[in-house]
Amino acid sequence: MIRRDKDRLLKTIQILGKMAFGAGAREGDAPHLRDGHDQEAEGARLLTPGAGNKLHASRIECMAFHPLGSAKMSTTREAGVVKPTGETWDIENLFVIDGSILPTSIGVNSQLPIMAYR
Repeated sequence: MIRRDKDRLLKTIQILGKMAFGAGAREGDAPHLRDGHDQEAEGARLLTPGAGNKLHASRIECMAFHPLGSAKMSTTREAGVVKPTGETWDIENLFVIDGSILPTSIGVNSQLPIMAYR
């Protein structure tokens, strides 16, 4: 991993931690991330070359995925969250346009079917 990417990755962890604590989280998976601590100072310490307890990029697991099925499309209200049009059964004019409307994995990258839907 090149230095620029590592710095960006660690900065991203700092920002996401700040967002999570702002939303009510009390601790995080990264070392020393606890609610009530100075997140700016902790993030700066993690990003400073030569700092003690530095978080190494090799210890960070990155992944991406397509969340599918959490707002399943169906022909009946009882069987799913959205109608075949993508509009929710419960709230008029609220449309879900992402992979969550797919009932299960389609076996290929879901980006193109999602983009084609609208």
